[in-house]
Amino acid sequence: QSKWSANLREAEESYRQAAALESVENSATAELERLKIDAASSRASYEELHHELTLMSETLRELNEERSDAEHSSRTLTKLADIFGPRGIQSFVLQNAVQSLSSLSQNYLDLLSDDTLRLELALESGDRISRTAYIRSPDGNWIERPLSSLSGGQWRRCSLALNMGFTDLVAQQKNIRSSLVVLDEPLTHLDATGRAQVGKILRSLLQKGRGEDGTKSNLSTIVLILQDLAAEELEESFDSIDEVIKDNGSSQVVLDGMN
Repeated sequence: QSKWSANLREAEESYRQAAALESVENSATAELERLKIDAASSRASYEELHHELTLMSETLRELNEERSDAEHSSRTLTKLADIFGPRGIQSFVLQNAVQSLSSLSQNYLDLLSDDTLRLELALESGDRISRTAYIRSPDGNWIERPLSSLSGGQWRRCSLALNMGFTDLVAQQKNIRSSLVVLDEPLTHLDATGRAQVGKILRSLLQKGRGEDGTKSNLSTIVLILQDLAAEELEESFDSIDEVIKDNGSSQVVLDGMN
């Protein structure tokens, strides 16, 4: 009887353990199902958020494109307003004139300097015209130099080139062609070569009847005013050399060939 009692107690203990294990298994199964449901919900939330992020990224890209287009349009409209406004048209015309003057003057400067000098003109803000000089070095490279560092002869060449370039510019744009040019002391600071170059250019203007830009010219007379008869090479460049002689407070004009 005691043996049956012991077996019964063992059976009851096994049953209780089995029941406890079944309870744990049921709890684990329920927890697993809950976790599966949570995982599915989380995945759905993730996919929804990912979709929203994709839409937001596309919207942001479109907004950036629209902003870029708006900024470009704003710059274009601002530029058009500057160009077609009262100041804009004036600046546009002036800029073209400065560029033309720079090109025309450089044609003369190449001849006056044997292609060793360059003078660039540019229109800056406030309608200020900047002038930049360059000198060709022995190795052929161009070196920028301040205008104040130019020699007297170099500066005189630049000045003459600007004057003659401006004459061509006026003839181009305003159709104003003078038959007479008067130059006051154009040979100051020039050496013999420079004086000969000036005489050669002026003589060619009379012979060709055209400026360096090819513009037809009505030029028939060039008058030079000099303090001194500086060089003999001038005698070959001009038809006549008249002298003004001062004596005892009075001046007398001596015409060439009428002594």
